[in-house]
Amino acid sequence: MERNYSLYPLKFQPIYKYRIWGGEKLKTQLNKKYDAQNIGESWEISDVKNDETKVINGTLRGYTLIELIEKFKVNFLGKTVYKKFGNQFPLLIKFIDAKTPLSIQVHPSDKIAKERHNSFGKNEMWYVMQADENAELIVGFDKKIPTEDYNNHLANNTILEIMHHEKVSEGDTFYIPTGRVHAIGAGVLLAEIQQTSNITYRIYDYDRVDVKTGEKRELHNDLAIDVIDFQIKDSYKTKYTKECERREEQNRTKRSKDEYWDNFDLEAFIYDEEGLQPKNYDSFIQILRGDFLQEQQEENSGDFHEQYRFQEYKCFSKNKSYEDTEENSLYQL
Repeated sequence: MERNYSLYPLKFQPIYKYRIWGGEKLKTQLNKKYDAQNIGESWEISDVKNDETKVINGTLRGYTLIELIEKFKVNFLGKTVYKKFGNQFPLLIKFIDAKTPLSIQVHPSDKIAKERHNSFGKNEMWYVMQADENAELIVGFDKKIPTEDYNNHLANNTILEIMHHEKVSEGDTFYIPTGRVHAIGAGVLLAEIQQTSNITYRIYDYDRVDVKTGEKRELHNDLAIDVIDFQIKDSYKTKYTKECERREEQNRTKRSKDEYWDNFDLEAFIYDEEGLQPKNYDSFIQILRGDFLQEQQEENSGDFHEQYRFQEYKCFSKNKSYEDTEENSLYQL
């Protein structure tokens, strides 16, 4: 007879990805454990085919996301997400360390990605966790440019001259919708939340050679040209609500500051103000930094009960109070 498993806080084994531009900050800043060189990405939660992250703790050890969804359905994804996506996990969550710049690139929309690759498109959002002095992101264009002028810059390897460069620091956030040309600059460590897709159209790659292959990486300008959104924005940076700070302020009347930090629990984000009923919308919450203690015991049923006590944390989440703008459309699941 199949064992009746129940859900508990799940830990997943990250998948580490070699990148030509990868550095060491995933080790030095985030304490990741690996031996390979030039690791540029740590895929924390992934349902990308052949790159599925697996549970590494408790009775569900070894389960992939798709296996968890098939087993627990709405109890794992929530009603809204499960109704829309079924047995698919819609988000890919990564940490990215750019020792040198990423290629100038763009991603296709859901419609084009479905037609060309039978895939989701790739809207994404960046949260800067650490940035070296003068580190920058490249997002969109500085001014409106005709397609002919754009192609001339491509041919002359001068595309960087027409891109919008923005110096960044910890806490800066950028929404990157499909069609917006972009690149992560050297010296930036960030968290990326994106759709479950691995479709990237590379536009410019600094004429560099990959030491692993001895060759330059492929460009995809024939595919990219009809995907690019040439519209400009007054600001490319995304404003956001710091849900953690709002919760902290609410709890100051209930706990002392020291006690609050020492005894923070994740249920504050999951349940309503009275702490009785689950909130009536689906949320994915990513804890970006935190020192915590973990207590674990196996109950008589064989299930694991885990408690986390955070001493310091920063998080980014979908919240009902966000305005319905393009910056938040990734989270309208």
